[in-house]
Amino acid sequence: MLDLFTHPKSVPFHSPVPKNVPHYYRIITQPMDFTNIKCKLSRGHFNHYATIDDFISDVRLVFENCRTFNQAGTQVYLAGEEVSQFFESIIRKYLPDFTPEHMAERPRPKSTAVSSDTETGSTDSLTTNGPLDMSKPRPNKRKKPPERIVHYK
Repeated sequence: MLDLFTHPKSVPFHSPVPKNVPHYYRIITQPMDFTNIKCKLSRGHFNHYATIDDFISDVRLVFENCRTFNQAGTQVYLAGEEVSQFFESIIRKYLPDFTPEHMAERPRPKSTAVSSDTETGSTDSLTTNGPLDMSKPRPNKRKKPPERIVHYK
């Protein structure tokens, strides 16, 4: 996500499109931007990503929205194409199983909602094999201080 934020042409995609942009929210029914994606990466977010597919789909949605709303050849359209190609190169390099070609071949899970999956026992925040295991509490990483021993005389 940091690579996308720091790309020089990504500025139009950092935050939501302002409400005063005429007809944007009539044409784009599923708005998405990098700040919303970054928030959804946080474990504390109510709509936290359950799978890598969900994360990648949201990033691609940013660029689909850009192509849908902006006229071909405009500055924002061309920036969207450039950042989209950059993102897809990152996917090809680090997650080759998630390229558009591979994703079209794989069956998509029926639901992307977060639910418990006790069979896998996975507690990873982004898994390729389904929802999070919410049946087990997260381990407490804080060490408890040793109990104080009090001696009475």
